[in-house]
Amino acid sequence: MDVGAEAMRREKVVFVRGGQIGEDRPWRMFHFDPRREQDPSRQYDLVYFDMPAGKRKTWEGWQPARGWPPRRRPTHEVELRRVHLLDARPDGSAFEATGPEKPTILNLYDWVKAQEPSSIGALHFFTHGDYSEPIIWEHCYEGGKPPLRPLAEPRHPNDTEPRRRDFFGTNPLAGTEGPRFWSAFASDAFVKMWGCDAAKENRRMVLKQAKEPTQTRSEDILDSIEETYAMLLARLLGVTVWAPPIGWGTRVDPQLRHPGLKYRGVWPPDWRTELWWRVEQFPDEAQKVFRDFGAKIDSTRYVGYHPAWLASARRPPAPPPLKVTSPQELQLEQP
Repeated sequence: MDVGAEAMRREKVVFVRGGQIGEDRPWRMFHFDPRREQDPSRQYDLVYFDMPAGKRKTWEGWQPARGWPPRRRPTHEVELRRVHLLDARPDGSAFEATGPEKPTILNLYDWVKAQEPSSIGALHFFTHGDYSEPIIWEHCYEGGKPPLRPLAEPRHPNDTEPRRRDFFGTNPLAGTEGPRFWSAFASDAFVKMWGCDAAKENRRMVLKQAKEPTQTRSEDILDSIEETYAMLLARLLGVTVWAPPIGWGTRVDPQLRHPGLKYRGVWPPDWRTELWWRVEQFPDEAQKVFRDFGAKIDSTRYVGYHPAWLASARRPPAPPPLKVTSPQELQLEQP
């Protein structure tokens, strides 16, 4: 077989490692879509956006082995474009590009848009997260919910982070730029965002919903879900994006709360005995809220965001069936 043709057919797997995420984290925690049978001998092209190192590293013909990085040097290594970090003024009124130079998420966006159609089979964000967005550089926020500026306003040129606004206005994943991005992904691509989404107001809404009848659905919760980066990305790509439930954080060191957990490196892990990056303190009644909406939840309690179940959850519940007690009632005209 022609080597070039074989390389063209290899599926790309993409990792993004954010600041303050340990070097071992991606190699210990990555997994593929559990719904798809994986051939252990299959090779991929691994593209690793190592933000702390400031490099994009590519291993062609990578054969996955969970628990440690590739034992050989990258096939290619490219310096990532950097900008000065945005720092907030003390009063929070504005941001200024006065921080150190760091790589920006635009490195990922621009690279994806240049790839062959349907060539990316998996994307993992190994980052922090908050207010429904991944966070690459922990101290650098645009800030909160609602954001400080309308979502349709342009990104600041020195913003390094993935933003919800990226999907609106003239931003990098909106308009004609959106198809350039999504066309690079396979129709069954596996996407996972590992960081937190621990806004307390969202947690309170979900726990309040858990006390209501199933057919009574809070539009506030559904609006908050629709505004997450995960759901916006799922809508753009047309695939499920796995991310924490709104209102909950994640931990990779739950042995601090549950001593004795062991890392075995086998997916899916046993929640009761095994160490994994997981959603913590996500009670059964809160999980039921998401399942009643139609969402799937994986073995580490991440939620599968997809616009289909969101649209279904917004539809009014069907009326209860009419009770018919006699054949004569079947002849009656129903309103």
